[in-house]
Amino acid sequence: MERFGGTHDEKVNEIRSRARLQYKAKGLLAKLNVGSVMQILDERLNGQSLSHFIEDPLEAEPPHHLEDPSHTLMTHMPAEGELLVEAIGDILAECVLDHYPAKL
Repeated sequence: MERFGGTHDEKVNEIRSRARLQYKAKGLLAKLNVGSVMQILDERLNGQSLSHFIEDPLEAEPPHHLEDPSHTLMTHMPAEGELLVEAIGDILAECVLDHYPAKL
């Protein structure tokens, strides 16, 4: 959110407008503090998590006509189906600071 100016609602609208995903009608956007998430992952998983958040700005390209300087990736995730994936998902869910409708 810090990549955009304006009010809190304007920042959320900027994120919505630049999305590359198709949001479902009842989908939600979750707000996380990346530093806190990384600290909690490290503490709870005793260093087992190799996950990192990296900035990954997206260029404007059809059909997406707006760049997305806020795009971030979570890397080094374990393979789907591993227990560690479930643990990371549970921790992420606990770290949600706020949520917003993905569509207005």
